[in-house]
Amino acid sequence: LAGLNHNGYDQARRDKYLMNEKCAQNVGVVKQERCFNVEEAECKAVTVFGLDADAAHIVDLDADSKKGVIIKPCRGVASDRVSLCQTLSSIRDASQSILNTKVFGSHVETYESILMQEYVTGMEYAIDCVSRNGEHKAAAIWNYDKTSTANDGNNNDTDNEGSDPFAYLCTRLICPTDTQQHPHIHKVINYVTDCLDALNIKWGMTHTEVKVTSEGEVRLMEVNVRQQNDNFGGMCNVCIGYNALDLCLSAYLDTDSTENSDGGDTAAPSFDDIPKLPSLNYRGIIVNLACYATGIITQINHLDEITQLESTVGMELYPDFNVGDSIQRTKDIRSDCGWVHLIHEDEEVIKKDYDVICNWMKTMFVVR
Repeated sequence: LAGLNHNGYDQARRDKYLMNEKCAQNVGVVKQERCFNVEEAECKAVTVFGLDADAAHIVDLDADSKKGVIIKPCRGVASDRVSLCQTLSSIRDASQSILNTKVFGSHVETYESILMQEYVTGMEYAIDCVSRNGEHKAAAIWNYDKTSTANDGNNNDTDNEGSDPFAYLCTRLICPTDTQQHPHIHKVINYVTDCLDALNIKWGMTHTEVKVTSEGEVRLMEVNVRQQNDNFGGMCNVCIGYNALDLCLSAYLDTDSTENSDGGDTAAPSFDDIPKLPSLNYRGIIVNLACYATGIITQINHLDEITQLESTVGMELYPDFNVGDSIQRTKDIRSDCGWVHLIHEDEEVIKKDYDVICNWMKTMFVVR
């Protein structure tokens, strides 16, 4: 549209291989390769990433976190077809699940290559930013908890696939002052804005995900030139006092006046008045209910108890998780079974409630 400020078009904002290559101009990134067929993927897994060509089974990631590579589409969302591979057979299966299949969201375009990256362990963060003419402000700072549901904690490995730690347990709001629990948080924020600059993002919302390694190095997972999921706004309004959508409107529509044309005060926050980093009035956690069971549901537990927790303000169990329904264990954010919103002023209260829910998830569904 004429007169609308925007970033123009750059394929590197959609293609994750090109994204990392471009961000490498400003920051450190993961080792990566683009592969165009299964044989090339198998070869590079061994020659570039050091995968053991003779390995026939997965290893304990806690004991040896350096093993394995990530296979995923160069374009994709929500862990779609993302695999942690530790054997050549798993490399082959993951590659075949991507190549020549439909690009997520398209009925015509197919994947012609795959992205292979080193597997990085560490704490994962997401920074929601809003930019106005190259000035970046963090609207919200999140920390993820993820797990594999292949083992319910009682050594019940349901399908012998313990190498997919992509099931979300929660998205947790954190404060930039939480430096004791998150000592590298300011390094993370600076890293993210350096990535935005490398991608020449000057306007609008972004949702950037990174990991911090045990050595304190920040590594990019992806920059999404869009808002976060649609369930963040209400929690941010309560816990922070505004959300990224409001801030984005202000970035585009702010004028020199703080009044509407009729003389009234503006409803949305002024971009100039919002600090570069958010502070928290309340603690907030979006809990992703992960399903640890596979089979036909015969009984559902703990739902009433969850609603009675001190910090619970809302929850939903998705409609395809009722008694009699056939279910499979959660492997990513698109296969979880519901959500719980926790908000409280006391961090200890919300932490206790979250830990209880995580424990209840493992016995929520009885199946046959």
